[in-house]
Amino acid sequence: MRGTGAKLCLTPVPYSSPLDRGLSMHQLVYTSVARPELTSADLFQIIERSARNNPSCDITGFLFVRDGTFLQYVEGPLMALDDLLGRLEKDPRHHSIRVVHRAPAQVRAFPNWRMKRLSNSDDALRELETAWQGQSAGLPSAVRTFLAERRAA
Repeated sequence: MRGTGAKLCLTPVPYSSPLDRGLSMHQLVYTSVARPELTSADLFQIIERSARNNPSCDITGFLFVRDGTFLQYVEGPLMALDDLLGRLEKDPRHHSIRVVHRAPAQVRAFPNWRMKRLSNSDDALRELETAWQGQSAGLPSAVRTFLAERRAA
């Protein structure tokens, strides 16, 4: 979600193991508050740019927006997620970033979602659960709680 459209992916420094290089698979979930002046066109641009840029960073995931609040789930190499989080913290289109889940992952939960926008409908949780089927761990509780709270609002 960077206003300039620029993207950066860190090039791993050659260390002795994938863990040392930050190449191990991780999950990151954060929430943030959209600036009041954020438009639908801005949101479309965020999704479009993310979907275009994420493959080169090996990041997949989804973005859920409702009532001015973002929840984003991303998965990929640890270094790429750290780099992304650093860029997100500088993005003027939102504020109050709060990481609510961060964990290593054995496999990708959403390998085909370069950046999927989830709607505000009641089907969002079912769509996530369907995509998550077969994973050893359940959908992160932070995601489940966020969607349940938004559905109840």
